Amino acid sequence: MIRVILFLTLALLGTLPALAHRLTIDWEVMSDSLRVTGKTDGTPAVGADVELRSASGTTLASGLLDETGSYRWPLSATGDVTVVINAGLGHRRTLVLT
Repeated sequence: MIRVILFLTLALLGTLPALAHRLTIDWEVMSDSLRVTGKTDGTPAVGADVELRSASGTTLASGLLDETGSYRWPLSATGDVTVVINAGLGHRRTLVLT
């Protein structure tokens, strides 16, 4: 009987969705800058690494997200750019802006 209860419990747990943190990136063009914001499950991804890369892969800028989970770059880059945010533990997102 204990084996049946254990089996049913494990089977039920196996059908539940995995609880994982989701990293999202939002972006906004402000008057003279690009602002990106990273959030993990709706909470600012404070201190996450962020990079802005050109279409050829050259790093244009890099830094850390601030206390609001944001980072700003002057709009000096032209062409396609890629934003990469790495919040650690597999929480990495890439956003291509064209």
